[in-house]
Amino acid sequence: MLRQDWAAAWTIFLGLLRHEALAAECLHQLALIAHHQSDPGRAKLFFMAAITAAPNQGHFYGNFAILLNGVIGDDAAAHLCLRALRLDSQDANYANLQGVLSGRRGDRIMALHWLKRSVALAPEIDGAYNNLGMDAMTYGDAAGAARNFRRSILLNPLAHGHFTNSANLRLRANQPVHAEIWCRAALVRAPGDGLTLNSLGVALQERGHIVPAALWMERAVRVAPSYSYAAMNLIFARLYHPATRLAENRAYAEHWARRQFGELASLSPRQQLPARPMRLGFVSADFREHAVGHLCLPAIESLARMGYEVFLYSAKAREDGFTRKFQEVAAAWRPIAGMDDRSAAQLIEQDRIDILFDLGGYSADNRLAVFAYRPAPVQISWLGYPGTTGLSALDYILADNWQIPEGSEEGYSEKVIRLPHSYVAYRAQASVPEVSELPARKNGFITFGSFNALKKISPALLRHWAIILQRTPNSRLLLKSPPLGDPDTGREVLFHFDAAGIERSRLTLLGVTSPAEHQRIMGEVDIALDSAPYAGGLTTLDTLWMGVPVVACAGETFCSRHSLGYLSTLGLRRLVARDMEEYVSIAVALAADYDELAQLRNGLRPLMSTSPLCDADGFAKDLATALNIVWERRVSGQRVDHVRVERRRG
Repeated sequence: MLRQDWAAAWTIFLGLLRHEALAAECLHQLALIAHHQSDPGRAKLFFMAAITAAPNQGHFYGNFAILLNGVIGDDAAAHLCLRALRLDSQDANYANLQGVLSGRRGDRIMALHWLKRSVALAPEIDGAYNNLGMDAMTYGDAAGAARNFRRSILLNPLAHGHFTNSANLRLRANQPVHAEIWCRAALVRAPGDGLTLNSLGVALQERGHIVPAALWMERAVRVAPSYSYAAMNLIFARLYHPATRLAENRAYAEHWARRQFGELASLSPRQQLPARPMRLGFVSADFREHAVGHLCLPAIESLARMGYEVFLYSAKAREDGFTRKFQEVAAAWRPIAGMDDRSAAQLIEQDRIDILFDLGGYSADNRLAVFAYRPAPVQISWLGYPGTTGLSALDYILADNWQIPEGSEEGYSEKVIRLPHSYVAYRAQASVPEVSELPARKNGFITFGSFNALKKISPALLRHWAIILQRTPNSRLLLKSPPLGDPDTGREVLFHFDAAGIERSRLTLLGVTSPAEHQRIMGEVDIALDSAPYAGGLTTLDTLWMGVPVVACAGETFCSRHSLGYLSTLGLRRLVARDMEEYVSIAVALAADYDELAQLRNGLRPLMSTSPLCDADGFAKDLATALNIVWERRVSGQRVDHVRVERRRG
């Protein structure tokens, strides 16, 4: 209907309102018109008026919920949908929406009940099949997701969203090449769809094609400025970009944070120093088998032993065996995955949290908007996102002397807390094998290796690795990353070495294995080659624990300096290059010295185990010193400023 037709219809239905018998339906039609004219506020008022005039009309409640669920919130929409279903139990669309809303609130049992009911009521409608596929994908049932997406496509082959969802399923299966194919099929049907453009960018990023990935993400942001995931993915993608710069990253993050969070009203901050032990809160979607989970747990356990009350706010409904370790140490475990941001912020404020840590930043399932409401007097960014958030409500970023060196503070909107030894505490997994003999001694050749995410490995870095192989005769390269289990992705990587004249027999590509097998394979490597400009975090620590030295190249960004920090703490700064030419030289020289490699291999684990990297209690003491400083400043009304914790003596 043309714009002038909506205006004419509006006039007609306004005129019919004076007829009492038609009033309720006229109000309903006016609500629909207001919605089509992108006026949700007025649509809501007319829906409410229609329901007041005729409370037994199921389609009034149903349309209200379907059209305005994003405006009124999931809880209100679910209430309306239930009312509609009580009045019209045979409507498949209402059952479908109720299933979606139940899923959003973390109630999978009810979500499946309503979605299956929708399918039973109208098996010819594609939407419920698509939503069943989404549920299956969320809970790790890849076969069920593929089956339901396939059914939805057969029923409606023109619906681009079904193709995009199939692409995202391939991403979860570590098949980024196939994901790109599905994305491009979706874009044929909807060239300007922001969700699909974003997914295409992610598919390219997962294969290490960061430059084109960022371009597709930028396009997604332009065509869908309200789609926050595209902007957040772009912010994170900038860290992988070979031309990444601190100042530009800060400017972009601040711009987006102002646009996304600028109108959120802060809760009333508290001023008084509590008489009880300080209460610390941590917000994360990664209290599970995840790099963030493994790196924060030792510190959180130590803080709890020191007497801090630890409140954990879990932003993801999915849990695993590792989650129980967090639940056991927490004074309070708060699932917030199904809460809206303001409700989650109010819960944190009601818990009287003194210092609140964000462990997500711009990573998946983050809750930065919760921090924008400022539910705690002091708020700190730590671990989950190695860069500035640009969010003014985050007061500090936790780092060390290497991650954010003196003079680089202007690259961060947060003030810097510098711990003296490391910004994390490491604990090896229980299943880790013993350090083996130097593989080169028995193999007769050097094996280089990388265990970093493929998205951290750019084509330029692959070319430098090829040069290392060229300069180290008879050497091998072992690459292990989840997408490399996909033959199509593997062939892309091999092409770069083909172009450099490296025989494929010198290359081994591996995908996902069990954690124990993963670390055993690490032990088959003589020298690890770090990624750049996004260095290894937990991967570098795990590799060093297996006795494998890591050759790194540090840049100016936080994420480029992880390995620099670990190696410097261990007294191995000589393994860190200033540029890629020196990186190649260090790797080639190290490969020529079997005696030094053997000495490093035998000494790395003992060196690490007695270093600050593995001293969780020492880390917690340093952090406690910093927390006392920032809290005293907050209570006394001093301005937020940088904090440096000095090295402990003895």
